[in-house]
Amino acid sequence: MNPLIFWIAGGDSFWVGLFLLIAITIGTSQKRAILMLKTVLLLAAIILIVVSMTPLPYWWFGVLSLTVLLWLFAFRSSLLKEERKSLATRAVLFCGISGVILELPYALLHSPEPPSERALIILADSLTAGLIEDDFTWPKRLAERVNYPIVDLSHVGAVVGDGLTMIEEVELNGQLVLIELGGNDLLGSTPGDEFHQNLNQLLKRLTEANCRILMFELPLPPFRYDIAYSQRRLCDRYNVQLIPKRYLLSTIIGEGKTVDSLHLSDKGHAELADFMEELLKPTMDL
Repeated sequence: MNPLIFWIAGGDSFWVGLFLLIAITIGTSQKRAILMLKTVLLLAAIILIVVSMTPLPYWWFGVLSLTVLLWLFAFRSSLLKEERKSLATRAVLFCGISGVILELPYALLHSPEPPSERALIILADSLTAGLIEDDFTWPKRLAERVNYPIVDLSHVGAVVGDGLTMIEEVELNGQLVLIELGGNDLLGSTPGDEFHQNLNQLLKRLTEANCRILMFELPLPPFRYDIAYSQRRLCDRYNVQLIPKRYLLSTIIGEGKTVDSLHLSDKGHAELADFMEELLKPTMDL
């Protein structure tokens, strides 16, 4: 995978964009060259934030849009008073700082609390299931390392809408459930409203069974903000812990980690097993 794609889809471009927003508010020079540079950096920041597909609330993007217009108007007109230019600067600073505050909780990774029923159920697609039955997948590797019941329900081609069918195979009673679904919804162009409905039904059913839910955040291509927004809002609603998308991406980028840029090789499965073992050690009380 192209490192640039990882940088954007993993969310790093969002943080660089916020840094640029905050950086351009430093200094009070009114020299034309400095103001032009700040304006270019502001526009670059907007591009980096938008392409990252980071699903901040709609109101934040509305404020950001108004702030950009205010900045462009204030610093391209010599007729406006310094107070209005100062207002534009403070508005940019507000967007930068509020963006950090809103996104930081989703960027941090921590182990989930132990479930009431000592078991891990995995709902996943071929990234976890592998391409052939004999693949030594990361759930198989993890099961060999830990003394903890693991039920792997992953299968090739699974989408979020298959989640309810998967859990019909087990009796839910407060287990830890890991969801790695949604990639095929993106590749198959599942409409945003259908994705929202399917994920809502799945999370509602798991919550009603008192399951503790862990889900990989989807690394999204540009212009699929609807998917990103639905996943995050529903996870907030049902108290689902999201694993930041950069962790999933880190297992598929790099030499030898995949067999076709999408499905894990032995090296990729081994690395993801290492990550999940480290993440779930406190949860499994290992």
